Amino acid sequence: MKFTSVLSAVAALAVLTAPAMAGTDNSKNPPAMQVTQPDNGWWFRAAPYLWATAITGDVGVDPFATHVDLSIADLLKHFDMGFMMVLEGGYDRWGFGTDLIYARVSGSADLRSGPFFNSASLKLDEWYITPRITYNVIKTDHADMDLLVGGRIFAMKTTLNLQGGLPAVHVEDTQGWIDPIVGFRGRDDLGDKFFFNYYGDIGGFDAASKITWQAVAGFGYKINANSAVGVGYRALYDDYHRDGLLLKLLSHGPYIGYEYKW
Repeated sequence: MKFTSVLSAVAALAVLTAPAMAGTDNSKNPPAMQVTQPDNGWWFRAAPYLWATAITGDVGVDPFATHVDLSIADLLKHFDMGFMMVLEGGYDRWGFGTDLIYARVSGSADLRSGPFFNSASLKLDEWYITPRITYNVIKTDHADMDLLVGGRIFAMKTTLNLQGGLPAVHVEDTQGWIDPIVGFRGRDDLGDKFFFNYYGDIGGFDAASKITWQAVAGFGYKINANSAVGVGYRALYDDYHRDGLLLKLLSHGPYIGYEYKW
């Protein structure tokens, strides 16, 4: 049924957003850029970004499941609006912050060939929040590395409308969970202006998801002492199966972003 494919696409997209999108560091913290922080004292960083993803894996509601293999173009067809931002602050070697992702996706289907309803529409609002604490363990003139601990918070609101034939049906449902994560991130200068950055984390441990992990790698360019731009590639995997909901998905794709630190 056409609606089934739309539902699978939208549900898969909402897992990451990027929908993006997409999905956060976020941990889903996608450290697209990381300008050298002050040697001591307070520091802050704001980094808006865009992450476009393709998604592959399995999604479903017990006892039904389907395999999805969706391109960036497939997902963007259902993307309505979104917001992505990394906000951080810290003192000396300690840091705290979060990766914020919000996305709204939707789909519709003609069900006039069905026995009960003529049309269906689905809307998903998704929040993906990744708070974490970092500690700088390596800091030289040309390289930095942080260790981090935090969590991935996922929340999704689903709105389904069925019309025509039988009396109209309106259904709303909200689900959410949090997974602990641990990881690392770093940056190596490639001359005066360019740098290479990397990020990795792993978590879940059956707290909510069976396992979740993320890997990011990219290159950046320092515009000046306070700002930079960057591009790279990000992959996020999540294996969640609780309360009848199955989301076993790998989301991956390029990102682009800007950061300002002070």
